Amino acid sequence: MSRCTTLLGLLTGFLILAAGVLVAQAPPLPTVPRLQTLKLEVVSGDVPAYYSKTVDRDIAASLAFRLDACRSLYSEAQRPPVALAVLNAADWQQATPWPYGMPHMGIEAPYVLVVPLTWQGAPWFAGTRERLAKALGQQEVDRYVRLLALHELGHVITFAIAGDKDWQAFSSRFPFWYGELVVNYFAGGCYASRPDDAAFMRRGEVALAAIPRQKYTTLDDWDRLMTDIDSSGRPYLMTESGGLTFAAYQGLTAEMANRLRDAGFTAPRMIQLLRQQRTRAGRQSTDDLLKDFAGAAPGWYDWLVRQGAVQASGRR
Repeated sequence: MSRCTTLLGLLTGFLILAAGVLVAQAPPLPTVPRLQTLKLEVVSGDVPAYYSKTVDRDIAASLAFRLDACRSLYSEAQRPPVALAVLNAADWQQATPWPYGMPHMGIEAPYVLVVPLTWQGAPWFAGTRERLAKALGQQEVDRYVRLLALHELGHVITFAIAGDKDWQAFSSRFPFWYGELVVNYFAGGCYASRPDDAAFMRRGEVALAAIPRQKYTTLDDWDRLMTDIDSSGRPYLMTESGGLTFAAYQGLTAEMANRLRDAGFTAPRMIQLLRQQRTRAGRQSTDDLLKDFAGAAPGWYDWLVRQGAVQASGRR
């Protein structure tokens, strides 16, 4: 069985993107041993930080510190083992099969959380970068994308709390949008430890949520966005329109999480709810999941209807 086929069998959701661009010679998903063979620079610590020689050591060290602090916010996850990689384009090609610039994580512990040095020279993110630049400033976009390491840690925390090993297990029970909502909720708690970062990230998330979702509009459409093929035979996700729509969905689920937090929906409540949901039989529907948040945030459901994310089907 080829490595590409193995990945296809292991992963769903996000990794359909990777499967669409893998070739037989592509490197596997990142692991600590693989990073070590690349002879990267490293900051040792509870969260080791591997970084390209063109990356400022302080950037890697600061991010690693933030990741370690973030783990401590969610004791229920029992501080899952993670490592950080901040890579330039050249090292990225050697370390991971993902398109340059896409923050992601490995699939085995210690989980490697990978972010790029910059979104300059990352064509798939050109439209997204333009919108973030208008909201944050041209020089601040790379700060935003590097802070997405905390979003990637949110995936690890989510899996640990739900009792799942990886995205494949989690996505067998939940639609794609829900995983991203929960991850954005946990990541938001990490941003909030520094009010300037919290405000900064929210400006970016609001800007992304304002991107018109093209072709796909509802929460349930996100699953189709990840799998559909366009008329040229390419994954739709890899088109300019697909990339912008993906960013818009990320902004939408981040703002969903922000509004829950603004309304006083606490982390212990989210953790308890996630564990209750995980015990239910079968794959959870969007309607059932939204009912779980009835009364959690005034106007939350009506706001989703106005966003075109759900069809109105009664008051919640």
